[in-house]
Amino acid sequence: MAFVGEQPITRRRAASTEPSFDAEGYLAPLVYTDTAGRATVNPVPGEEAVAMGYGDHLNDLVKIICAPSFDLRADDDTADVAADLVVWESKTYRIVRVRRYTRVIPHLEAVGVRTYE
Repeated sequence: MAFVGEQPITRRRAASTEPSFDAEGYLAPLVYTDTAGRATVNPVPGEEAVAMGYGDHLNDLVKIICAPSFDLRADDDTADVAADLVVWESKTYRIVRVRRYTRVIPHLEAVGVRTYE
């Protein structure tokens, strides 16, 4: 399925949310798996960002629309799931919200906040 204005993106998913330690006992960084895909990515207008409760991220918020097969996920403490990262135009965004639509045109609509790591 193709959406208007699709662009290449990369989904970065943490292999585990459990902390791991190296041989010397130091905390090791999370290991990520990258998956290439395509999505429509647009900045979120200011009024919409404020309405969603992300007014403090006005210039750092994007909406990502993609096929349901390119599964994106936000933080879920109950399921011990870490949020996916999305790389678009050399900028990294942490997924903070995902909505799944199944009627008419099945798709995912995710909101990402830019990270400066």
